[in-house]
Amino acid sequence: MPAPDGNGTKFADHMQDGAAVGVRPVFFSWREALSTRYDVFHLHWPEYLTRGRTPLRRLAKRALFLALLVKLRVTRTPLVWTVHNAYAHENGGKGEAWLFDRVRGATSVAVVMNSTTPLPSGTVSVLIPHGHYRDRFSGLDQPASVSGRLLYFGIIRPYKNVPALLEVFQKISEPNLTMAVVGKPLTVALENEVRTTADADPRVRLDLRFVEDQDLVREVSEAELVVLPYTEMNNSGALLVALSLDRPVLAPASAVNKELQAEVGDQWLMLYEGDLTADIVRASLDVARAGAQGAPDLQGRDWARVGEAYKAAYIQAKALAGRRTS
Repeated sequence: MPAPDGNGTKFADHMQDGAAVGVRPVFFSWREALSTRYDVFHLHWPEYLTRGRTPLRRLAKRALFLALLVKLRVTRTPLVWTVHNAYAHENGGKGEAWLFDRVRGATSVAVVMNSTTPLPSGTVSVLIPHGHYRDRFSGLDQPASVSGRLLYFGIIRPYKNVPALLEVFQKISEPNLTMAVVGKPLTVALENEVRTTADADPRVRLDLRFVEDQDLVREVSEAELVVLPYTEMNNSGALLVALSLDRPVLAPASAVNKELQAEVGDQWLMLYEGDLTADIVRASLDVARAGAQGAPDLQGRDWARVGEAYKAAYIQAKALAGRRTS
């Protein structure tokens, strides 16, 4: 993954700050990746290395990615792949799918963040949960919640269902409720759809940009309830951000979310089956007001523990790679 850029907390920040003693992260660039020999190559979102805005750029990146896989094999470099998503959110076509099959075949150790992530038969895997954000946000101002404030935040992609959330909110007639939508849409067309839907209700406030940590922490802290109405949900950083800031969340009842609900309690993570409705939102707000006291237990997601677990995965990958070549 690319190095942290200072514009808001990303997974790279956690990997850098939480690295165990003896582990030195070297962040991705094509020049370094193709010219440097690593002890372990740690892959996160392979789709970001294979996609481009134009067909020519996409073809060039896929050729580079294939060359990288060949280089890792020739140099006998173990590959550790953190499987953030079982499948990419947007379909990258047959060429990308072929490359991802090569990734699966080259992986020494796959890191899954939950017990429900599907992997090919025979894959060596370890479970390392997504770490929390408490340490990253501990020095930032966290205001009290605003009565009646609902919030969606994060990158706005089609599967995250934001226009549908706004339509559901419009069916809740209570004038003292407000909805904030904070995040950058993936496309101009999606931004236009969100704006058009929001225009129908003056209680909705939009901030359609990537916000820095202080603004993000303020928005989440001011919410009484965070609503993440995704049509599919695997490992959600946004959900962990909200829980790290002690804010209850309403989300779909995926297998992953059911595991997390068992970990933190149903007063912190409320789940719904089927389509989101106004009644579900209203009832969840009542539950949040009555039940969410103190803070959810995220001790198992401390980044010191996560970092040590990744170190163990790297050591395991090197041992497995050594056996294959001995």
